[in-house]
Amino acid sequence: MPQDTHPQQAPLISVLMPAYNCEAYVLEAVASILSQSFTDFELLVIDDGSTDSTRKLLESVDDPRLRLISNERNIGLIGTLNRGLDLALGRYIARMDADDVSAPERLEKQVLYLEEHPDVHVLGSMVNLINEQGMVFGAISGYPTDSEEIHRYLLRECCLIHPSVIFRKDTVEAAGGYSVDARHAEDYDLWLRLSDHHKIANLPDKLVSYRMHRNQVSIRNLTTQHQVAQRCRRAALKRRAALGENVSEIEHVVNASLWARLTAAECTLGNDYHSWSRIYRWMKHPDMALRLAIKAVMRSPFSAGGWGTLIVCGFDAVVPRSIRQTAKWYLQRLAKLMRIGKHYS
Repeated sequence: MPQDTHPQQAPLISVLMPAYNCEAYVLEAVASILSQSFTDFELLVIDDGSTDSTRKLLESVDDPRLRLISNERNIGLIGTLNRGLDLALGRYIARMDADDVSAPERLEKQVLYLEEHPDVHVLGSMVNLINEQGMVFGAISGYPTDSEEIHRYLLRECCLIHPSVIFRKDTVEAAGGYSVDARHAEDYDLWLRLSDHHKIANLPDKLVSYRMHRNQVSIRNLTTQHQVAQRCRRAALKRRAALGENVSEIEHVVNASLWARLTAAECTLGNDYHSWSRIYRWMKHPDMALRLAIKAVMRSPFSAGGWGTLIVCGFDAVVPRSIRQTAKWYLQRLAKLMRIGKHYS
């Protein structure tokens, strides 16, 4: 397939997909976009200097909507995203990761919402959580959908899932794109900056399957990500205060006290490790869950929830799964017999 083949007419949407050493999942991710019910799009895939067969697999895809670009060397996610913004032809940019899967109706639902709501500039969605094999093991479905609620909630947590987002290209370009100073939290920084003057929304639909695996970038760089996110929060807090917004209720959360950090309150590193530990337990990776639970307790030793998770994860890691399943079955049977006995007593 020729490099960077431009469509004859600019599409409405550019799906921006950075790709780096993702040979195991990239074709599934690409197929999920090429099979969308909405068809007026280009799929702009930028290979960021992959050393595996990612590039070769992408070249095997025969579809004119796929534009394949290669960086001469690995420049990282932020540089790749900003290059994609420059090259994208669409009025809307839909983000997509090379290891995730989009639902067939994703683009159709998102572009319809943005066309009907011209005051909304960024739109995310809820997601299913899938493991390395593509099996659904959970979901993120409780994030706020209303723009005002998102504006308030953003200072507590990044409530937009990056590969589920579609945004107006000119809005993000006017904001300067992704900041090179927000490494590992570049999306959070962008949403915080955009939320100063623009509406952001979420659809309640689960439009993306977000893949979790052992090599998750967020896990490898969790401490750095937390530090950068805190810096972004504090900068956003100052901007909002300068714009006349009352931030007194959220200020103590953003500027977490020593006690808050010791007890794993929100916006603390201990809380981040605790949340990831629970996710890996759901994924049935007891060794990884235990390591993260230990780190959570080390950073927040006065967190009752952290210690509880550590004990459970330790039990999962030490006791064989077959014994745990047998014990669970007996407990369920015992509970059922007790309910029956109570009914006849």
